[in-house]
Amino acid sequence: MAYQNVTKQKDSVIFGHNHRFDMKIATKGARGKLYSFSAGCMTHPKYDEPWCKNTRHAWDRGILILKTRGTDLAGFEWMDYNSLRRL
Repeated sequence: MAYQNVTKQKDSVIFGHNHRFDMKIATKGARGKLYSFSAGCMTHPKYDEPWCKNTRHAWDRGILILKTRGTDLAGFEWMDYNSLRRL
């Protein structure tokens, strides 16, 4: 999904809704790099609704932290649910 978004949008993009963490970094010549992140989701591991019973096992629970330098992306960190609980 991240690859599709960076190629369709022709610009950096952050999105959610599909519940999976995914990323794609593309080089676009003189424009530098384009980034596409699917941010995953943050739900409790015991979250249980009928609509997601067949897919929730594949969800990436956690947070995406973007580190910036001015308006440029300087780095990122993905922290999963268990790491966050330990903190």
